[in-house]
Amino acid sequence: MTAIPPDILTAAELRCDVAGIWALAIAGDPTGRQARREILSAALEEAWPMIADIERDRLYDLLGHDHHVIFGEDGWTVEHSVECRLAGDMTSRCAYWTALKRHPVTHEPDAAMLGRWRIDSIDSEGLPMLVRADAEASQ
Repeated sequence: MTAIPPDILTAAELRCDVAGIWALAIAGDPTGRQARREILSAALEEAWPMIADIERDRLYDLLGHDHHVIFGEDGWTVEHSVECRLAGDMTSRCAYWTALKRHPVTHEPDAAMLGRWRIDSIDSEGLPMLVRADAEASQ
C-alpha cells in the first residue's frame, strides 16, 4: 500500500475542516449565522497560504520542473521551467542559465551538440549536466 504524502493529507484534512466549518456557517439558528461566518472567514484566511503553496506545488509538478537548452547553428537558447517563467527569473537569477553561460559548448558549439538537451543537474564546478532530450521525445 502506498503511503499518502503528508502535504496531500494535510490538504485533504484542511478541505474537510473548511467543509465542516461551512456547514456550520449555513446551518442552525439565524442568530448564530454571523458568528459562524466570521469563524469560517477567519479559518479560510488562516489556511489560505497553505492552500496556495499546495496548489502552486501541484501545478509545478503537473507542468514540469525541467530546464532545456536548444543548440542551433546560430547559437543557443534556454527553455526555462515553469517556476522560472512565473517568477520572471530567466537570466542571471536562474542557476541553470548561469551554469550554461559558463559551459564551454556555449562558446564553441560543435555539430554533435545541435538539438534539444535537458539540463539534468549542475555539477560541483557549476557546470550543467546535459542529457539529449531529442532521444527522450522519440521513445
